[in-house]
Order: sequence, then C-alpha cells, then structure tokens
Amino acid sequence: MKQFFIIISIIIACVSVVDAQERHSFSVNLGGGRHNIDYDLGSRGDKTPGSGFVGGLGWQWFFTGHWGVGAGVNIHTLKTTSALAYTQSNENLTDPENGLGYTANIVFDRLKEVDKQSVMDIPVSVYYQIPFLERWRVCVGASLVYSAVLSQSYKTDGGSVSLGKYFPEYDLDYSNLDDKEHGVYAASDFSGDMNLKKSLFGVGGDAQVCYAVGEQRRMEITLGIYGVYRFADQQKNSKSDLMDAKTFEYKGVTQSNISGKISSASLGCMVGVRFHIGGKEAEE
Repeated sequence: MKQFFIIISIIIACVSVVDAQERHSFSVNLGGGRHNIDYDLGSRGDKTPGSGFVGGLGWQWFFTGHWGVGAGVNIHTLKTTSALAYTQSNENLTDPENGLGYTANIVFDRLKEVDKQSVMDIPVSVYYQIPFLERWRVCVGASLVYSAVLSQSYKTDGGSVSLGKYFPEYDLDYSNLDDKEHGVYAASDFSGDMNLKKSLFGVGGDAQVCYAVGEQRRMEITLGIYGVYRFADQQKNSKSDLMDAKTFEYKGVTQSNISGKISSASLGCMVGVRFHIGGKEAEE
C-alpha cells in the first residue's frame, strides 16, 4: 500500500500545479468488455475468459495543441471460469484409523470454479490528440498503471470432486462410495477468498473519439476503447495441491500448483463525459 499512497500524492501534486494553467479537464467514464484473470491449467482443464465492467474518473491537461498528460482512478471487475478434469494422486499416506499405507486418488470431474476480482487501477498517462472538423478530435493515451486489489473470491458451480483411497498392501480400491466418516465421498460446493498479492503493476492504453457540445465547447461526449495488462504475478505460493490429501481442504485453483503465473487483463469499450475547466486550449 506504500506505493499506492506515493502515486496518489503524485497525482494530487500534479493537479495542484496544473490548476493554475490555462485549461484542463475532468472526465467520468463507464464501460465493459473482456476482463480476465489469466493463468494456464495445462492438461488439467479448460479456462474461459470472463467479462467485467469499469467505471472511473480522469484528469487531463494538454500543454500543447497535441500533447498532454493525465491521471485517473478506475474500478475494474474481473472474472474467469475454469473446468477441471484430472486426477490428483498422493502416495505413501498413512490411514490414521488402521495404520495402513494408502494412495489418495482425488478425481476432479468437470469441477467448475468461478474466480472473481475487483481492482482499483491508478493510471499515469501521456496523451496525443488530433483535432479534425470543427468539434471532433481523436485522443490516444499510453499509461503506467498501479493496481490495488479490493476483493478476490472463488466459488464452484457445477461438477464434482470424488475422494477415494487405494490400499496397495491388500489391492483394495476404496472409491466411489459415500462414506464421509472414512474420507471417501464426492463433493461439489466450495467457496472462499483467494489469497493472492494485492499490489500490482501494469501498462495500459486507450483511444477515444471526442465530440464537443455547447457554445463554449466545455463539455465533450467521448467514445473509445481501453486496455490494461497487469503483468505482476499475483500468486504467493504455488507448491500446494489443489486439495489437501489428508484434510480434504479445497484450496482454490489460483492458490494451488496447477495455475502457474497469475496475471490479469482488461479490454473493452467505454463511453464518457469530459468537462473542460479554464481558458482556451494550449496552442501548438
């Protein structure tokens, strides 16, 4: 969180300095698209990218007719669904009831897990604009982004996990039974909070078409596209099995050794309103 407060301080300082300049603007934006928590399951299942929404506030100052700088605060929701189909085998375990050695066979039968996050992005941006016609302009920006995770959770929604034991000494396969007392059963309902890193860094960009309205042209309607890639690996510990073979505690895909590096990306369309404050726009 230290980095978060540093970036906020920089934004406040920039706004304070620019406040005395001729012209700057503030905007409100809403949008949505493909907002994905990205990881690789390999041969253990399939992953489907999800959708999400974004809403935010922005500030811009153009110090020439073409070049400007800006900053903002945007809230993104992200979602990914995974469908698991593989068998996790843990050997050389000891049954506490009879002292016999066994192998735990945990079968994930199309178990569907839905992962969700909400993230606050703070972009610091450089912009280039091209005016055309009388009231139109195109504005393109590139950003460095700090992201703070606000919430993160998982919940299963379909499929099942079957827990079984194989005792090699007696060639006894104790599976496909409903004996929860002895740790042999099927389950499908799991949920919890994802224990992932909450401070991220990334890059972003956007492109907007802006149309000025009113006699003074101090308000613009904007329509554009945006993209953010948070490249920092969110995973804290990638060494544990998806399900603990002794306690049968379900960890969640993103907190297990099957997910690999975890990053996230947002790509979509947005609309907004921008309000200009101050005098005339800076000339070239």
